[in-house]
Amino acid sequence: MNIFVEENIYGEIDSLNNFTIDIFDLLTLVDIIISNDIENCGFYIGDLTNDGLVNVFDVIALSQIILNSR
Repeated sequence: MNIFVEENIYGEIDSLNNFTIDIFDLLTLVDIIISNDIENCGFYIGDLTNDGLVNVFDVIALSQIILNSR
């Protein structure tokens, strides 16, 4: 089962419906950007900088979120 909420680009949840933001979210966002996969659910929540674009700046923002959550 997957759930797509802000920052959970990979969409993975555990058996208790909890999600974590981790390297898989970052790699998924990079893959979405490289392949220009605008049909992916992760694309729609990938604009972490709220500038109307999904790009490398969102990758940087997600990297900072992951690093600061440790």
